[in-house]
Amino acid sequence: MESIEALYLQYQHLLNSQRFDPGQLDYSIVKKHLNWVQRLSELESSSLSVFDMYRKRHSFFSSRFSDILGYDLQQVRKEDGRFFARHIHPEDLYWITLNSIRQLEFLFQLPASRKKDFKLVNDYRLRNAAGQYVRVIEQHQILELDSHGNIWLALSTVNFSPNQNLDEGLKSTLYDTTTGHIHDLEIQGASESEDSEALSEREKEVLHLIRQGARSKEIAGRLYISVHTVNTHRQRILKKLNVSSSIEAVQLAARQGLI
Repeated sequence: MESIEALYLQYQHLLNSQRFDPGQLDYSIVKKHLNWVQRLSELESSSLSVFDMYRKRHSFFSSRFSDILGYDLQQVRKEDGRFFARHIHPEDLYWITLNSIRQLEFLFQLPASRKKDFKLVNDYRLRNAAGQYVRVIEQHQILELDSHGNIWLALSTVNFSPNQNLDEGLKSTLYDTTTGHIHDLEIQGASESEDSEALSEREKEVLHLIRQGARSKEIAGRLYISVHTVNTHRQRILKKLNVSSSIEAVQLAARQGLI
């Protein structure tokens, strides 16, 4: 398992992989979005924030973060992402960071016309100002792309989760808002095991496509997952079947009736 520091560096590298042209970023668009989000925050009981991918910091935090969670808004704005990293349950923070990497990998490979169609929903443990953990549901959706199709602005909405079981780790879903189809990022929460010897249904799908001669990039496209996730599946398949190559994995799985 990689360290949280290593994952954070991967996340920063992904953010930096987008190449913005500052001269073409029209911040009057940002102002319009923020005016709309401000009005929405006054009507909703949700805590809202807007993240600027070019500046790599939030442009807006609603007062609900103070009303609902008791946070000092001035401190939130000062520390930005570091504030929430200190308040998210350490186990969930690891998986949320990994989740963010895989989400961005998935979104970056989509055509610009499809990037706004997806919403990420995370259900996790967050410490409030009183020092108590509560479960929250956070939804992320893209607000704005730049003229080159880069993800520029993203909206986050935070509410209390109806599930307040603090023994459970992160629960995460990425779905297509145009079809309702759920896309599997294969994110495991802290309560799940990485070492189960039984092949998952997704691993069987990957192995079946390997048997057909598909390469990782093709598998990623057909299953709507990232190449990184495909390669992670490949590694887990080899480990679970105790073989050293994909050819051996396919042969053994076929003999055992797994594919």
